[in-house]
Amino acid sequence: MTINTVIVASGSGTDANAVMEKVRQGFCPHINLKFLLSTKNNAGCLDKAKKHNVPQKILDKSVLKKDFNAEFISLIQKEKIQLVFLLGCVVKIPHVPGVYFFNIHPVDKERFGGKNKYGLETHKAVLLSIKEELDNNSLLSPKNKFFTYPTFHRVNENGEDEQYDSGEELLKVKLRIPSSIVENYYLQKVDLEESAALLQKYVLNYEWLMLPGAVNIAAQLILDDQKCYK
Repeated sequence: MTINTVIVASGSGTDANAVMEKVRQGFCPHINLKFLLSTKNNAGCLDKAKKHNVPQKILDKSVLKKDFNAEFISLIQKEKIQLVFLLGCVVKIPHVPGVYFFNIHPVDKERFGGKNKYGLETHKAVLLSIKEELDNNSLLSPKNKFFTYPTFHRVNENGEDEQYDSGEELLKVKLRIPSSIVENYYLQKVDLEESAALLQKYVLNYEWLMLPGAVNIAAQLILDDQKCYK
């Protein structure tokens, strides 16, 4: 049995690519990937979907504006979608009753989730938090171990901005941040923007490892839920 699935993305589609590649290779046997949906015209994720022979659809939020939610819900219902993955999606997506929504958050979503917390902003928040901790604790050194926590989780059905990342965690990795990133930032050898970009690049490699397994877990969760309700 397969699950009708959609990937929603807004940018270059590197996370989406990690999933589409494994689906194409047969690693996700319960996933019927019906299409990739881009929330932006000409986004790089569309090219990556084409490379993997995944159909592409576009609902440009900047063009549709207030009609976006209605168009999205109509499309998901028309295509009988059961599972939606938000992978690099930077716009607010409305909940559709009966559909499972999952999201990847690159850091600890409990501390650094919510409105406007995506992309580099999440990694900046992590580094600023570490700097504050170092400033307030003279016993700590930039060479100490500091961690970040990329997390795959369900999307809160209420869809409220501040609670968007509050859905239950499905897969979480405790990832040590390279001490060179922390030290160079703290000693002001590298500014916050560049340090966050380095941390993002480091974490992305682990996101790409996490995602195919997380997708399989999500699909199995749906299949088990369906058994329970029969």
